[in-house]
Order: sequence, then structure tokens, then C-alpha cells
Amino acid sequence: MSVTQVSSSIPHIYDAIAEQYDDHWTRHVQTQHARLTADLELRSGERLVDIAAGAGVTVEMLRHTHPAPGVAVDPSSAMLEKARQRAAREGFALTGLCTTAQEFLRDCDEQSFDVLSLRFGLAYVDWERDLPTLAKPVRKGSGRIGLLTNLATSAPQALRTYHAFMDELGMEKAWPPVPRDTAQIASLLEAGGVEVVSQWSERVRIWFDNGMLAADWLTQSGYIASKALDEFPPELLAMLKPVFAKKLEDDYAVDGRVPFDFDIGGVVGVRR
Repeated sequence: MSVTQVSSSIPHIYDAIAEQYDDHWTRHVQTQHARLTADLELRSGERLVDIAAGAGVTVEMLRHTHPAPGVAVDPSSAMLEKARQRAAREGFALTGLCTTAQEFLRDCDEQSFDVLSLRFGLAYVDWERDLPTLAKPVRKGSGRIGLLTNLATSAPQALRTYHAFMDELGMEKAWPPVPRDTAQIASLLEAGGVEVVSQWSERVRIWFDNGMLAADWLTQSGYIASKALDEFPPELLAMLKPVFAKKLEDDYAVDGRVPFDFDIGGVVGVRR
């Protein structure tokens, strides 16, 4: 799936799931978040911007950069409000900017931050175009960039099942709008003057008690948000969902439970 297929309803989707987002997704990738934060080597007094900030990971980084203020960028006002509330409870200064990553990168002042973080947001930008420009907000010589993302090989159980349905229905298939590996990310960052100092990938498995819970998770977590889904007739989606769930169980269940495997990539670089 190309970025042109990303849904224009993204802010509304994430406004609706803000309360359950961390439970549905973030808690499963805490280890990977912590690894990226450690790789960034955050220091007190550094100015931080977190793009596609979500509801709370920014606060984990502010624990290291306090007392310097942080900036959280996200198109979902509900996500930003949760992040601001969490920061306030811990006494951190956090400014929320309700805008897209593209708009922020276009309008931000050059070299105005020490650290830029972008976690699980590449699906919602034109990453092949935007990654070489990601260094713009950070200082030359010492400014760091940290990216965390699911890779295109993620959730093959769901993707193969979905593609089989699209083939049977004669409908156009969507593809994961994210890089295939960290080398692809590193190459694009280096094209923008970033020296990559760390890159890695890890697999995370999430288990569901049955196929229907797995199918529900795909939409309730925000993992699927594309025009392909928007344009899918709702009545057909409702009819096929139990069939989709059953096929997940038939093809992938282990002792009655359905797994989804996610390949998570982390990359850290320094602007030269």
C-alpha cells in the first residue's frame, strides 16, 4: 500500500481509540520503546520533539531530558490531551501540536531541537520522500534522530488472510505502507545527512484467544487505517468478519489461540 492510500480519517480513528491504544498496542512493545530510548542517550536539558507522539511515550523520554520542555506532535487531539495530562502529573513541561508530521517538518525551524523521535508513525507519512528531510529540526553535529516502526513483514497471518479474501472478491489489495527493513530506513536517513549509529530489529508475538478477537484488534488498535478499509462496503465487512476470523483460526491457531507476529525495527542516527 502506498502512502496515497492512507486514510484521511486518521485523526478521528485515533481520537476514538485514544483510551485503549496503550493497552492494545504500546504495552506489547515496551521493551522496544525502552531500547530506542536508551540508544538515543538522552540528557538533562536537551530539547525534544516527538512526532506521531501518541498518548504517553513522550513522557518516558522527558524523564531523561527534564527540566527542558518537550514538544509532542500528533494529528489526534485526544492522544495529545492524554500525553499532556501524563506530563503534567509528573511535573514535565510539554507543548502539544495538533498537526501532521508532514506539516510539522515543512513549517518547523531548522536546528531547533537536540532530539527527534518518530515512533510507529511511518505508515502515515510518505516515508520514502520524508525520511531524508527528517534531520531538518535537529542540530548539526550532535542532534539525534530515533525511529521505531513495524516493518512490512509484520502480521503475515493477517496480511495473507486479507489478501486471499481480496483475490476471491476481485478487489484491489492494500500492502503495508512501511519499510521492509531497517537498512531501507538507514539509507534514506543517510541521504539526508544523518550518520546511522544503531539499527536493529526484533520480533514481537501477540496472542489472541480466538480469531474474532484477533480480527477486532486490527481495527480497535488502529493497526489498519487505510482507504482500502474506508472504501470497503460496511455490510460486506460485517458479513466477512466471522469468515475472516475462522480462516485465521484454521490456518494459524496454536492450541486454539491465534498469533500475530510483528517485526519491529529501531534506527538511531546523528545529524552531521
